[in-house]
Amino acid sequence: MYDHLQKHGSVQISWNVRPVAFQVGVDSKDDPEAYPIRVTLEDNHTGVQEVIRVYRGFDRVNLGYVKLLIKAREMVHPGQPDTLLGVMNMVPKTNFPGIRKVFVVHSAVGTVTGVPREGRLVRFCISMAGGNRHTALDAKDVTAESIIDAAREILAPHTLEAGHISWWSAYCVGQRAAEEFFRHDRIFLAGDAVHTHSPKAGQGMNTSIQDGYNIGWKLR
Repeated sequence: MYDHLQKHGSVQISWNVRPVAFQVGVDSKDDPEAYPIRVTLEDNHTGVQEVIRVYRGFDRVNLGYVKLLIKAREMVHPGQPDTLLGVMNMVPKTNFPGIRKVFVVHSAVGTVTGVPREGRLVRFCISMAGGNRHTALDAKDVTAESIIDAAREILAPHTLEAGHISWWSAYCVGQRAAEEFFRHDRIFLAGDAVHTHSPKAGQGMNTSIQDGYNIGWKLR
């Protein structure tokens, strides 16, 4: 895509720049022919700043537009920590009857989901906080054994042992949304810039695609 854009010269792509100031011309924001938005960009290497006019802009959450425009808030209850998940592809040895179907098991000690994969593999996604497990466990401290132990505890009284493990990982999920997605009917944010989700089931990708479709037909 980058090569195509460069070849046809339709846009100019700049790397290693970040927004440091944002200004909206309130007097001209209702004029459909005006460009009321001014952004000051700073080169991360040289420190040189440049003021540009913005027609359309899309941003990842960590680049700073949200901090300049919209104050984000947590979707979760106040004081509730991010969710720590353990994910594993393995061939399970279990007497759980629904192991070859998509399943979700909620218990007093957590939640485990399972999705059958190729061969005899099953993708397990396990909440790592709850029950006898440490609620402040850090992702870097999670091991394959602790993921299996957590799944076993949630699935009890059914038994669970790991056969072949092809892959596993652990990560924190912070589900958040901004208080608003637009300002002055001129500034619109989409995707991870205004809402973050668990990666399970492609939630972030699917909602971002919907955001793009929603703003796309309005800009045509």
